[in-house]
Amino acid sequence: MWKSFFKAVVNGKKCFEQCENDRDFKIGDHLNLIEVDPENDMKPTGRTCQREIIHILKGERWGLKPGYVLLSFKPVRD
Repeated sequence: MWKSFFKAVVNGKKCFEQCENDRDFKIGDHLNLIEVDPENDMKPTGRTCQREIIHILKGERWGLKPGYVLLSFKPVRD
């Protein structure tokens, strides 16, 4: 995830992500988000965070491309 988006996720301002549905995402799945630097060949910065999927918007409706989903997520609690 690009640094600017990652920062917004960590700060609690961004709680969704649009992505290709290439992993058969399910509610309750955990995402391991990895921060990358788009100005440095997309190299990982070493920062990560975990989020739990709480809602999935699928389909071609609502402006989503075919095969894509909008994932809503929340922080993973220990």
